[in-house]
Amino acid sequence: MRGVAICLVSVLSAACGRSGFTVTIRDRGDALTPHGDAEVAITPWGERAAALDVPACPPSDSPPLVVNTLETTLDGGETLADPSQAGATLSFIEALWISTNRPGIDQIFFSPEIFPASAPGVIVIDLDVAFPSINGPICIDARDRGVVLSWSSAFDTACQSCVWQAVSGSLLVGLVLERLPQKLRLAGSQVAGCVLDARYVALEPNLGTSDTLIGPGNAFVGGDIGVRLDWAGTGQVRIFDNDFGVTPSGQLGNLAQALVLFDRVVVEGNVFAVTLSTIQGVLEDGVLVEIRNNYFGVDRSGRHLGTALSGMAWVGGGNGRWLLGPGNVIRGASAGVASYGQLPGVVTITQNSISQCQEGIVLSSSEGTAQAAITSVSSSQITGTCPAPGVVELFSDPGVQGETFLGSLTCDVTQPWVLPVTVPSGRNVTATFTNSVGRTGVFSAPVAVP
Repeated sequence: MRGVAICLVSVLSAACGRSGFTVTIRDRGDALTPHGDAEVAITPWGERAAALDVPACPPSDSPPLVVNTLETTLDGGETLADPSQAGATLSFIEALWISTNRPGIDQIFFSPEIFPASAPGVIVIDLDVAFPSINGPICIDARDRGVVLSWSSAFDTACQSCVWQAVSGSLLVGLVLERLPQKLRLAGSQVAGCVLDARYVALEPNLGTSDTLIGPGNAFVGGDIGVRLDWAGTGQVRIFDNDFGVTPSGQLGNLAQALVLFDRVVVEGNVFAVTLSTIQGVLEDGVLVEIRNNYFGVDRSGRHLGTALSGMAWVGGGNGRWLLGPGNVIRGASAGVASYGQLPGVVTITQNSISQCQEGIVLSSSEGTAQAAITSVSSSQITGTCPAPGVVELFSDPGVQGETFLGSLTCDVTQPWVLPVTVPSGRNVTATFTNSVGRTGVFSAPVAVP
């Protein structure tokens, strides 16, 4: 899929300093340049996180751990299990080791004096900092605070001990993770209201026995992949109400791919603005991926986010099912929905709004490409024929795609179908056809409304 080079947004430490939290634009070389004539001020990130519908930290039998320094000291060593052994201050690294070495869930908060929301505190992670292998639940809560974890540029390759894990029952809220060198693994946990600027993969949910929630309110602003899902485990994975490749203020980032999916997941309510491929994956037989009520190339108000962005594209494979819809809005993409796999499985495209794209629906496989034919259009009804038994969906569009869903009905090859509906004048009507297996074809030829 065609794409262009665009600016990378940074809501991170280099732009924040101690002068207030702002969004700035930077290129791949980290040279900061303004977007337009000035930097764009936004609500402090910690305050945004506090306004999200996210549960409080789970109760703990231990007193909360309050980080009150920007340093990464580890007084007491890797056996540290009590805050009193950490010296005069408690670092974030010390809090993680204490949480690892004492039983039960721990709550980690941040001092408002050191981490005010209006002037975030930056914790720099150097090569000599080792994170513990956390095997119990943990809650890291930066709501109403300004907390930036910035990994040193010396991490030029992925590492195994420079990032912690979020195991079942964990909650991460309100953190800004800059230059994340390794994916943050999740299992039965929740990440919400975080900024993720990764070098490779930001988040990887894997083998959860309870639900894994990615959202609401995360902003994936940089890296190769936002979320990669290999194995969902027995729990449900939901990716919801996040922004991929763009900040909530509408500034574009440099995220190459949003989602790489190999197992069941529900994706809903997200904004996508990426240039390479929004969604790709291979699904095994019986696996269902549901993608609904998302925004591709536009924000939640319908504002166009840029040119040559990727629509809902995927590299198909296997025999699973992709349910694309209802309610996805796709605008101005190189292709609204595109499949580039030889065996895309069953792809059902239903009740979306696809318009102003270079191409509406592109399918590389010949299966499911049969079209319904529109034979007549009036102001009050649409008639046509189907190539086989299935479902026809009708749309109104200024061009040849499907901006406004008008309605649907079942049909067969033996007789014409008729859809009574008010048809807007001055536009075209198009149709898609989904066969009895569930495969949806491309848009039909448009017919002008008299």
